[in-house]
Amino acid sequence: MSACGRALFPLPKDSDRRPWLLFPQGEKGVIPVLHKSAFGWPEADFLHEGGMPMLQIQHLTITHRRDLRVLLQDFSFALRPGDRAALIGEEGNGKSTLLRLLYREELVQEYVEYSGVILKNGEIPGYLPQELTEEEKRLPVSAFCAAVPAFYDASPRELAALAAQRGLDPAVWYDDRPLGGLSGGEKIRLQLALLDLQRPTLLLLDEPSNDLDADALAALEDYLLDSPVPVLYVSHDETLLSRTANVLIHLELVRRKTEPRYTVARQSYDAYTAQRQASLEHQVQMAEQEERDHRKHTSKSISGWTTSSGSSPGPTREADGC
Repeated sequence: MSACGRALFPLPKDSDRRPWLLFPQGEKGVIPVLHKSAFGWPEADFLHEGGMPMLQIQHLTITHRRDLRVLLQDFSFALRPGDRAALIGEEGNGKSTLLRLLYREELVQEYVEYSGVILKNGEIPGYLPQELTEEEKRLPVSAFCAAVPAFYDASPRELAALAAQRGLDPAVWYDDRPLGGLSGGEKIRLQLALLDLQRPTLLLLDEPSNDLDADALAALEDYLLDSPVPVLYVSHDETLLSRTANVLIHLELVRRKTEPRYTVARQSYDAYTAQRQASLEHQVQMAEQEERDHRKHTSKSISGWTTSSGSSPGPTREADGC
């Protein structure tokens, strides 16, 4: 047993198993222990029992290179097994930038710089971008699929089964139409299917609900709820958030959009918005009460000053008689 009471599994002799970083719980500053799992995806998730982080972010600050505007400041968060963590907030608050950075630093290094620590703990992230590039949209669907190395590891039967599971025509893998010619729902379903082929151990999805019809939204909802791996995703769709999110990360820019602020709430979207609304209403009531108290105090002060400064009748002198 380890010093923290967790059994340390022996390292398998074969070196082709992917590494796992296990963070012993209970003490700060413990150096992570490197293990290799003899189990495939996703069965190896048992190593994360007890809510051990699969992605850790510590004191992360993101700053625009051009104008030195701070998007995120001293942000810390741990993505754990079972998490469906939704990044919410207004446009321009850094949600997409954060996802890109978590996936691959080179995607953002031209326009932002960052400080802090990002620990992926040996995990394999799967990333869905907010938009396809114009070059990708011009590619035939078959070429887009063939660009994913894991595509060649799947048999035709496996591909057909996966396509059916994602609500796609099994022939989609070999479609010569330009990718941009697919509907929004077809593009998202296809990209999610390709992510499945790569067997990620955590998902980073940037606004997957964009440009989807009702059927595609329902399929996306099922995908999130049934995911065997934790998910960090951006969405503005309140129905999707209400039905799927169990962790909320609210990014804000306050004080005339000059000061970044974040809130992490491990609760449902409905509970969070209700609590936030109640808090805002309480703040308004407190401000109104303070204003009333201030006016009352000011009124008393003015009244007292008026009374004390008014002229009082002086002593009268009787007129001399004749």
